[in-house]
Amino acid sequence: MPTELLTAQQAADLLGMSKTGIYGLVYKRQIPFYKPNKRLLYFRRDELIDWATFNRSTPDSELEATAATKAIRGLK
Repeated sequence: MPTELLTAQQAADLLGMSKTGIYGLVYKRQIPFYKPNKRLLYFRRDELIDWATFNRSTPDSELEATAATKAIRGLK
């Protein structure tokens, strides 16, 4: 399957951001991007999804379930 390249506007739409916000992340080098001709920006869809989901915050319900499972195992 070929890698899907996105423009700045498409990347913004994918991430629910403004195009200006995308450019800000590029300027700070906080988001993966490609600039093959020193002018146009491109983004790989898979890399943007990986970037957006990198620091997952675990919900309390999941933490409680994990703690309960560990507590039960500890009693045996």
